[in-house]
Amino acid sequence: MKICNKAIILVSFLLTSIFAFSQQTIIVDEGEDSFVWNLSRKIEKFKNVETSVYGNRYFLDLSRWTWSGTSGERMSLIKFDIPEIRNAEIISAKLYLYGITINHPTYPFAHSTLSSDNDFYIYRITSPWSQENVCWNNKPNFTKSNAILVKGSLIPNGNLENIDVTNLVIDIYNDFENSYGFYLKIKNPERYREQVFASFENEDDNLHPVLEITYRGINKSKKKKKKKKTSKEEQETYTIVIYDTEGNEVQRIKNIKIIKNKTKAGIFNFNIIKNKNIEASGKVIVY
Repeated sequence: MKICNKAIILVSFLLTSIFAFSQQTIIVDEGEDSFVWNLSRKIEKFKNVETSVYGNRYFLDLSRWTWSGTSGERMSLIKFDIPEIRNAEIISAKLYLYGITINHPTYPFAHSTLSSDNDFYIYRITSPWSQENVCWNNKPNFTKSNAILVKGSLIPNGNLENIDVTNLVIDIYNDFENSYGFYLKIKNPERYREQVFASFENEDDNLHPVLEITYRGINKSKKKKKKKKTSKEEQETYTIVIYDTEGNEVQRIKNIKIIKNKTKAGIFNFNIIKNKNIEASGKVIVY
């Protein structure tokens, strides 16, 4: 059986993928979210905000503002339904938030820089919470480690896309059992600055928060049960040579055993399989 240079390169890709990595991107646009609210003093009109739950609202609010002349703060929480990825290197993670205007009959509100900037921090939440019961008085803990400072939108309902949260997502996967999403908090404590985004409850699905994670799955070598050996007469040993696009040799993988007469000339499909899951697919040409 002859294996041409093209076949060698394609087979090499297959083998090096098995031994090294495969890159994948997942898009997550489902989860839980809410905001929590606190006022500097009790007022009759908003007397229960610290114990009220806002997980069913169609917007997320992070602000330093006044309500009936009383200073207060709102912070938002987002917890994406991300899958657990084992033995993976996180390459990048991007957060997408979509601005909206709230048409309140008394005071419509949106992104605001009334008192200069409306930049905000994103922190990693480290204790459990649920949008069904989270409020200011029972809000979860968070860590300032690898916090992200985000430049706020200057447009009243502007979107914030491609927010780099890579380090936070790496921390989430490094401590998956103790990570519960993101905390969003206005940086400057002075009042009259605000950011308003659509929540998962917004009727427009295109405005829901989105988290995009690109990762490289690393296959670690594991001991396997010994399979019954094919007799020496039935198999041949090959060296796979990897070339770059200019024909320069990059790597050699020796002692690749192929069963004689099992693979005829033609084009064949292959799957890269890890833990019974197909990581990638492709084609190989055999002459």
